[in-house]
Amino acid sequence: MAKIIPNGQVYRQIFDAEVQLVEGLNRLKRNDGKEQAAEVTQIPIPRSRTFHGILNEKQTKWAESLPNDNKTENPIYRSLKRQQTSVRSRRTVSEVAAQEVQGLAETPSTGATGSDVIYRISESRKERHDAALDDMELELVSVGNTLEPKVENAIKYTQRLLEDDSNELQDICDRLQQPSSLKTFTMGELIGLWDVIANHSVTRQRWINGLDESLHSIEDERKVLVTAVLRKFAFTLERIGHLMPPDVNRLLEKDSQVMNVTILTNLRHYAD
Repeated sequence: MAKIIPNGQVYRQIFDAEVQLVEGLNRLKRNDGKEQAAEVTQIPIPRSRTFHGILNEKQTKWAESLPNDNKTENPIYRSLKRQQTSVRSRRTVSEVAAQEVQGLAETPSTGATGSDVIYRISESRKERHDAALDDMELELVSVGNTLEPKVENAIKYTQRLLEDDSNELQDICDRLQQPSSLKTFTMGELIGLWDVIANHSVTRQRWINGLDESLHSIEDERKVLVTAVLRKFAFTLERIGHLMPPDVNRLLEKDSQVMNVTILTNLRHYAD
């Protein structure tokens, strides 16, 4: 059964593996240098076996120097060092790489490397992600605060028109409800009053339709503004990278559904 690695842990494991590889190569190079130096220094070079024959100036100086004199160069050590350097320089890059890889441990260390770079990057992204969500909520609230006064003003204006028209209709009804006044009206006057009432009804219907159009226009504007905010912060959240783009889309889809429900609820209330 395949093991599912938690989200955000893959890059941390790759980073730790690279750190372990670099540290292993560095240890191998240091140990290789120590072993080579040990091979050179472990060769016995007695002075009695070199202090004979014809010697050059450096050999004579070393032979006449005191024991344990680190300032005087050892000609035999220098010669061996030159030979090893020559042999090492003749090795190809692939041979050097193969030797370094062979010296690495078969089982890498699973202990912590002490690096918290991935953690700090993740925390920084999370903080910026949360801050962006807070800014998005503020802008959505700002959209509502901008449009609600328009809704309120449109409703109040239409209500005032209807109230004034209702007062005029009430005056006409009061005149018709008085028996003494009703007897004085001719048929033509009654037909005229009926036409006046019919015109009031047409006017009232026109005002109500205008209010409905205004409210729908405001909700359309709300839809445009909310869509712009969601698109803006979708780009911002994807650029931050705390969540993958599909996760960002699912997160913003929830806010979009909430705003759609709000718009539909408003329209239903307007109709009521």
